[in-house]
Amino acid sequence: MEDFTFFVIGSAIEPYQVQFTKTDKKLGVKCSCPAGYMKQICKHKVNILSGDFNNVINEDIYKKEFFGMLEGSPIFNKFIQFKEDERLLELQKKKFERSKFELVKLFNS
Repeated sequence: MEDFTFFVIGSAIEPYQVQFTKTDKKLGVKCSCPAGYMKQICKHKVNILSGDFNNVINEDIYKKEFFGMLEGSPIFNKFIQFKEDERLLELQKKKFERSKFELVKLFNS
């Protein structure tokens, strides 16, 4: 079993704990923030998976080993897909806003 716990500065007085635990081929992720407590996706998990360690207190301890553990895991693979879907969604939003603007322009001409 591999276990990585990151302490993340958040809105609470005490840092949140984001814990990644790998047993055989299963990877579990927990965060002690309110969203994590409700078993939802939280920005602390997403930031760490994205490689954003700006608010992590103990980031240098085992970052390289951590990403080695993630590689090929279902959570990390799904996260990569999630980020790509998010990128495509943002592109579609921009396209939609541009079309909306052009339509308003035509209405007012």
